[in-house]
Amino acid sequence: MNEAELERFLRFSAFTEPSLRRARPHYPRLLERLRALGVTRIPEPWSQTPEDARAANLICLMIKQGSPERNSAQEHDLRNITGIRPAKAWSTFTY
Repeated sequence: MNEAELERFLRFSAFTEPSLRRARPHYPRLLERLRALGVTRIPEPWSQTPEDARAANLICLMIKQGSPERNSAQEHDLRNITGIRPAKAWSTFTY
């Protein structure tokens, strides 16, 4: 897992060159955080394995959290999907 693989993933995820330039200084920190969360490889963009889907969602979450244009609903959903914060169970809601 290295910076070149991360950049390749981001390019396939439709990142523009200006966006990549802004993100590059943060690659080491992103990779370190991914390793801490148990990610062992950067997924191929077309992979559909559960491990790769989780890794892709974590990358998307981290990029979105660092973006100047935030979308809290998308970030919230990605945190639930990746297990960063478990989704609330229906049983916790009161009627």
